Amino acid sequence: MEVLGSYDSRRGEKSEFNADRIKHWMSMGAHVSETVHNILIDKKLISGKKINVLPRKSPIKKEGDSKSENVSTQTQKTEAVEQAQAPEQAPAQPAEQPAEQAPEPANV
Repeated sequence: MEVLGSYDSRRGEKSEFNADRIKHWMSMGAHVSETVHNILIDKKLISGKKINVLPRKSPIKKEGDSKSENVSTQTQKTEAVEQAQAPEQAPAQPAEQPAEQAPEPANV
């Protein structure tokens, strides 16, 4: 194991890299993670394009957009729950009226 450098994300100016050894190991076939690749490009130790390390399913959202989407999503969820909880309404049927009773025949 060889220490090739250190990186403190809170204090970017305190990061140290051994550029010669990093380039040596990369030429020998060592692969760096996508995040380390981006850091090395920032420090100009290697050249190339940065790699997008964000998840593909959730692109970066603006603050204003996320609030309006949350409201509309919440509204849709509420409507779906209300529809699921509401009993199905049966078609209105007229109330049954008691049948008129015919007078009983008199015995003569």
